Amino acid sequence: MARYRIKRMKSHLHSHDSISKYNKKHRYNVESHIVRMYRYRNELVHDGAIKSNIEGITSNLRSYLVFVLNQM
Repeated sequence: MARYRIKRMKSHLHSHDSISKYNKKHRYNVESHIVRMYRYRNELVHDGAIKSNIEGITSNLRSYLVFVLNQM
């Protein structure tokens, strides 16, 4: 598992363009998670709706951010 991750990460770091593309992809994913969380927040605050999946969404975002920060 670690060997696979190292090879995969190395493949992204061979040129400036690939690093930039890799970062843009992760930035897009993080922004998508934040937008989704904000929509849930708005539903909770404005509609009083109860969302049972909010723990899963926040957990996913946290693990994704930790992964990205560890990679840096």
